[in-house]
Amino acid sequence: MPPKIPVPPALHDIFESLRETAKTGHVDFFAQFIADTKSEGTPQFTLIGGAKVADGTRFAGGVTEILNQLKDRPGMARMDLSIDTHAGVTFHRISPAGLERDEGAQETFGSKPAFYLGLGSQAVWFALGGADALSQLKLVIDRANTEPVARPDRRDFIPFQFHLHMKKWIELGEANGEKRMTRIE
Repeated sequence: MPPKIPVPPALHDIFESLRETAKTGHVDFFAQFIADTKSEGTPQFTLIGGAKVADGTRFAGGVTEILNQLKDRPGMARMDLSIDTHAGVTFHRISPAGLERDEGAQETFGSKPAFYLGLGSQAVWFALGGADALSQLKLVIDRANTEPVARPDRRDFIPFQFHLHMKKWIELGEANGEKRMTRIE
């Protein structure tokens, strides 16, 4: 039997937190697009999400350690660590250069989109969007912390639930379709 390769402490912390989360028997996770209107009237979106994690402090420490090790490596996305805190959550901003040059990403998320990662003692949060993404994520965190969460009983158990509000997506498609048609002509 080959010798075991030691697991770095940061990865060990992440996987132990995920193992404890799995032991609870359920995963609380959500993702949503929030639509806002640009000055030209076309919608701009922010993708926001979060998940509860058991021993989030351990998870956050492991992720932060890995980000610290990666941030100065050549070819990595720009990483601004610990840029802000809110309600016990520490935020990191990751700005992949390719995302800033991606025309589709800019049409959807606005100019200079970035990925925000929020790490707290009970949850991991994320947002992908433009300048307002972090403030929108903070509002969602506040709502999650103040609104009571009623868990369905076994009779009402719904393993997955999807809500689609398509109006802003249709507006985005129509606006982008018009832009693309004028480029083709």
